[in-house]
Amino acid sequence: MARRAAMRPVLIGEGMGRTRTAWRVGALLFCACALAASRPAAAEENGVKVGSGRLHPSLEVEGHYDGLALVTQTDSVADLILHFRPGLALDLPNPAFAVQLNAKADYNLYLGLINPTSRRLSYLGGDALLDIDINQDGPVGLNLGDRFQFSDRISAIGLGAGVRSAFNEAYGSIPIRPGGGALVFKPGYAFAFEAFIALLAQPAAVNPQALNYVSHRPSLEARWNFLPKTALVLDVRADLRIYGRNQGNPGTNALYAQAGLSGLITPKLSLSLLAGYGNSFVDPTSGVPNYESVIGQADLAWHVTETGKLKLGYLRTFQPVPQFGWYGDNRIHGGSSFQFAGRLTWTLDLSIDLVDYATGRSDFVAGVDTSFDFRITDWLHFAVGYRFTLRVAGEQAGAADPAYDYNRHEGWGRLVLIY
Repeated sequence: MARRAAMRPVLIGEGMGRTRTAWRVGALLFCACALAASRPAAAEENGVKVGSGRLHPSLEVEGHYDGLALVTQTDSVADLILHFRPGLALDLPNPAFAVQLNAKADYNLYLGLINPTSRRLSYLGGDALLDIDINQDGPVGLNLGDRFQFSDRISAIGLGAGVRSAFNEAYGSIPIRPGGGALVFKPGYAFAFEAFIALLAQPAAVNPQALNYVSHRPSLEARWNFLPKTALVLDVRADLRIYGRNQGNPGTNALYAQAGLSGLITPKLSLSLLAGYGNSFVDPTSGVPNYESVIGQADLAWHVTETGKLKLGYLRTFQPVPQFGWYGDNRIHGGSSFQFAGRLTWTLDLSIDLVDYATGRSDFVAGVDTSFDFRITDWLHFAVGYRFTLRVAGEQAGAADPAYDYNRHEGWGRLVLIY
């Protein structure tokens, strides 16, 4: 069931040139940040003034141990990965034309300390989000945006480890606020595509090029704020998914419709309670059964202090996914976030997922993620964290698959410089 990294002795001098170069770059960046932190902070706000907002350049340097860095056909191998993440953030608040931009490159340098093959997995990834809000206080507004991510962390839990993807979604909506804004209607549309990249030693059962898809996502949201911080909500959306190379990937026209309550129920308790109906509407010629069931979510947050929060929730939903058609997900999740002395922040997230596929297979996924972030100055942070993921593939998976059946240990330390 559980997969362990194949521990192989590292030969002296094997790959030392590349490793030394990586450590030198990291050491230089660390020294630069430490010297910058030793200078007194400027009295004025950080960032470059841009109109009514500010532009904030940033740099992150991270050392990341991943127990599942390289997935082979029969096993998995651990490795140490160095991340170099230059970024830009722009917050331009304006009722007539507000802009938010967050963009970050991520160079992943695999050191190949256990298996030199993993060095060839090094790549330049990153993510970006641009959001534009026009006339946000008027009776009719316009919201436009685009989000992009290139990473080996796939959002769909129905796909296992060892797959890298390029995802992009362009979206737009028209908020309509009759009668002063207590009632808001927001029709919207998004167009998304995702392309999957084959990695080294990819399990033969997976053909990433056959997983690529485009998706049309119309939506309608309605919100009635019957109290200042509490609202009744209606959320109806669709995911019309089309695959480029139909090799066992049935097209789906997924529908999600939910209604419920969201907001504060006491000064310290907030609740989001939604329930509704979901249907995958799979192509009837594919022979894959539909997902047709109740969906919903319940999230409760208790604000223990002004800087401390506990949360607990349950989610029942489904999502179209390549290879299987769709998967249903029943998730229990919880966590906490506390800040101490205004500088140290501790976060904890726990989750359990029961994943059921259209083929009848069921997987179990559990995760623990915790981190400590210490704010040295307003623009210099240091953080450490640990994440553990347990994934157990269902009986229909056959022989243990290292992409779906594993114990994954991850630990990291990160230095963040934000101007």
